[in-house]
Amino acid sequence: DDVSSWGIDANKVYMYAGGFKPCYKNCGSPNGLLAVEITLSSSYWFAGLVLRFVDHQNYFFVWLRSDRNTIALYRRQNGANSPELAEASVTFVGGSTYLFTASLSGNTLAPSINGVTIQATDSAFNTSLLHGLNDYNGTASGFGCRFNNFTFDDGQGGGGGGGLNAL
Repeated sequence: DDVSSWGIDANKVYMYAGGFKPCYKNCGSPNGLLAVEITLSSSYWFAGLVLRFVDHQNYFFVWLRSDRNTIALYRRQNGANSPELAEASVTFVGGSTYLFTASLSGNTLAPSINGVTIQATDSAFNTSLLHGLNDYNGTASGFGCRFNNFTFDDGQGGGGGGGLNAL
């Protein structure tokens, strides 16, 4: 896949080529708290997190969706997306910045944004150490969102080293 789809501008990561191309980091643990600041554009977008990434056919993903004003958690397994494992309504304002988090503990996944938390229990991929970001609406002329200050705290003083890797 094209690793040139992601860029950095003013210390913020963004995706500038359309499509679904997550970037991820070996965070050293399947369990912990992922946090990132996300600035949403004013146009149509899907933006989110990639959790417990195994390969491009197997992972969890969290979408913030401007078309439905929701946060939703999905599982992609063997190349097929599940129906929503959890979903809630959220009000987003284009151009605003929010703290986007996901708490991962055993089989429990609990993403949160703007004071709204969703939660699901699922045992798939619960040993994967790879977590990261995704933006579906990146284009050469604009962006769906920008990410800043990606962190992962495993509660053990770790959190993985190195930068994010484009898929």
